[in-house]
Amino acid sequence: MTDRVPLRIMGVDGASQLLGWALLEVGGPPDPRSQGRVRHLDSGWFRARGGTKYGRFASIDFELTRLFKRHRPKLVAIENGFVRMGPRGNVQGALVLAESRGVCMVAAARLGLEILEVTPGQAKKAVTGNGFADKLTVQRFVRALFRLEGELQEDQADAIAIAFSAASKGPRTDAGNR
Repeated sequence: MTDRVPLRIMGVDGASQLLGWALLEVGGPPDPRSQGRVRHLDSGWFRARGGTKYGRFASIDFELTRLFKRHRPKLVAIENGFVRMGPRGNVQGALVLAESRGVCMVAAARLGLEILEVTPGQAKKAVTGNGFADKLTVQRFVRALFRLEGELQEDQADAIAIAFSAASKGPRTDAGNR
């Protein structure tokens, strides 16, 4: 019998101001407090510091690199942001979000981590069964799935959903990053 090494997945809900992150472990021993063989190890959020967007990008890179080194995930799941581009869409906001996501990807790639992009709908569907669930519903389901207590910030809940969606996708190889 071969023991499988658990896979650590870090979910990142990237933005230019507040970023949520979550560390899940897949394939370890079953934990009655968690969702089957997917365990919530840690999660949180941070505010990007800096007076300019470039200062905030440097802060995002610094904080994520610190988290990646501390938690040592094998896979980083990053939300592939959806931005409405109709008459009420915000093109400038979409560009800043894309730049921030790029910073998140570079921080992971620099450390040789596998990257998987997850859409908001995939993350919502993974935890609620509904790809169009609102943020409060995602928070409630994440709290129930992993039996979490205390305050759960919405970006933190989204990061847990993003990581859970990646965990639900099954085995993967590094082929997607080439």
